[in-house]
Amino acid sequence: MDADLSALALKGASTMVALMATDAWEKAKVACGSLWRRAHPERADGIEAELTEARANVLEARMGENKALEEALTLVWQNRLTNILSADPALADQFQQLLDEVLIPALPAGERTRIAKIEMNAKATGHSRIYQAARDQHIRES
Repeated sequence: MDADLSALALKGASTMVALMATDAWEKAKVACGSLWRRAHPERADGIEAELTEARANVLEARMGENKALEEALTLVWQNRLTNILSADPALADQFQQLLDEVLIPALPAGERTRIAKIEMNAKATGHSRIYQAARDQHIRES
């Protein structure tokens, strides 16, 4: 999996889940459904229904201050976006445009800041190890 596609999928999933708790949700759902309509028209209605179900979960998570549930939903949608973008990399430019022009501008200002681009670079030499994460990371030595 290309690192750029993976980063795009994470950014897209984070944006989608954040939008699920806003008044701009319907517009976002239609925009996300359009991505699936281009790639898999037969699955688009099902994806929109799953997005609606995920929205109910996000609203419940926010009411109960359950960040773990919200993070789990982000991971689910990151995986879905990774799959669709990997299957048809030409969709990446269209999805980036959708994010830049429709989805991210629909976010409240505080959410936009949270979704800002994160770039991490590292170089290991010798026998060193590098662990990087743009979210929680748990490393266990065995």
